[in-house]
Amino acid sequence: MAPSADAGMFQMFLFLLLLWFLPLTEGSLRAEPMFTAVTNSVLPPDYDSNPTQLNYGVAVTDVDHDGDFEIVVAGYNGPNLVLKYDRAQKRLVNIAVDERSSPYYALRDRQGNAIGVTACDIDGDGREEIYFLNTNNAFSGVATYTDKLFKFRNNRWEDILSDEVNVARGVASLFAGRSVACVDRRTSSVLCPKPGTPLPFIFRCLITHPPFWMQLKADLLQEAFPDR
Repeated sequence: MAPSADAGMFQMFLFLLLLWFLPLTEGSLRAEPMFTAVTNSVLPPDYDSNPTQLNYGVAVTDVDHDGDFEIVVAGYNGPNLVLKYDRAQKRLVNIAVDERSSPYYALRDRQGNAIGVTACDIDGDGREEIYFLNTNNAFSGVATYTDKLFKFRNNRWEDILSDEVNVARGVASLFAGRSVACVDRRTSSVLCPKPGTPLPFIFRCLITHPPFWMQLKADLLQEAFPDR
């Protein structure tokens, strides 16, 4: 047999040998996955903390101001949830319970049929506010229920869009939307501006109306946030 033929047979043998070991190598890597499903232990089915309902948005922020982050879930056909990790139980627990005495009760806002949520410090006090984009079952055009912008004041979360000053100015929109975000449009800061600097905008994407930016101006903030 010619030398060139021997070289060709040898290369073919090496190729077949490589194909033989590849599945074994791939299988050994898959035996140790990078991620492990922990839903059943960290967030098991639960009427209060993980109810069977449609949810259409999530944001991460420090809701109870203890230095740890909570997960805020926009509930569409159920209440909004605020999931906090309980180290004793080793699971996520909803702290926005159905009790009017709870400082997080207003965040539930079951009537809103929320479809989006975002969190950022809109007034520069170092604490993030929470904006819920509500639909109230209106998928286009004008809704019958406004969005909610919650601020922690008076030792509880309150909707500042319902304040008299904001109602009079028509700050809240009734147009149906699909998404919401908070950005520093003027790049003057990140999302936690210092007092006196331009504040971030809340960007609300609408369905049958052009998207718009909403910003709480300084004169409005002086009335809506007297402690600033």
